[in-house]
Amino acid sequence: MKYGYDNDPHVLSGLIRMYAEMGFLNVLKYLFLGIGEGDLVSQTTMVVGSAKLGDIGLARKPFDEMPVRDVVAWKVMVAGYVQCVEAVKGLELFGVMEMMGGLKVNESSMVAVLSVCTGWVLWIRGNGRIGSALVDMYAKCGDIKMAMDVFMKREEKNVYTWSTAMGGLAMNGYGDKCVKLFSLMQKEGLKPNEVTFTSVLKGCSVAGFVKESVKFFGMIKGYGIEPQAEHHGCVVDLYGAWGALLKASKHFNNVEMAELASKKMIELERLRTMVHFNEWDSVDGVRHKMKSERVIKVPGLSLIETHA
Repeated sequence: MKYGYDNDPHVLSGLIRMYAEMGFLNVLKYLFLGIGEGDLVSQTTMVVGSAKLGDIGLARKPFDEMPVRDVVAWKVMVAGYVQCVEAVKGLELFGVMEMMGGLKVNESSMVAVLSVCTGWVLWIRGNGRIGSALVDMYAKCGDIKMAMDVFMKREEKNVYTWSTAMGGLAMNGYGDKCVKLFSLMQKEGLKPNEVTFTSVLKGCSVAGFVKESVKFFGMIKGYGIEPQAEHHGCVVDLYGAWGALLKASKHFNNVEMAELASKKMIELERLRTMVHFNEWDSVDGVRHKMKSERVIKVPGLSLIETHA
């Protein structure tokens, strides 16, 4: 220190780690005042040290002052919230990180964040928002097994938790399981909302379930819900999938599959009539409506084997 290296970022980071290990919170606060703008390494080290000593407020200050935050900085801040038993804020911050453009979350960072969040959240009972956030987070990361594990371990599940789980299954290509989960929710006596119907219709689209799609779409108004562009979009995806299969079947002279696809297309025509498509006379019309209403559509999946 007497040689004037106290402002060197490497020396400063070493001091922060040392005092954090020793439990000297007041010294950390003093060091924080001396960091000034600092650099990313020393600021990140301050976040880790402050959170370790239980002062999440002090940890947040250098994080907010970072001119540029890399994935590591976001990860340690989220972990800091969970470590200080503020898992909800940690998950909310993770959501902000996910929406930030230009950030590439590597596998080790994602595993660390998910593991530390799960470790605390599974102990919290009765908070549907946390459960839904975790299910959604795991599903978007492609770990549907963990997403459903979190879902099943929830003692109390509200309509949002169920809807999120169904959406996660559909998103990962498990349309049939999505539809089954909807049936289980009905048996539990929960009233579906518009998000629920979007999820189950996505499941029908993924699995190629035409009859179920017609059935569920017909149920929407029965629950006092006006069909939204997202609901129509799921039906359009299903229509497009069977139409593509019909063309492929004709191309490869697969008569049996062509007959099946034609049958499904006819059933879907009944649905088009039932919902009064009006400006939906073409797929382009539906897409234009969704675009005008600024609906963000997750690309659909179709898991139909032709055996051709």
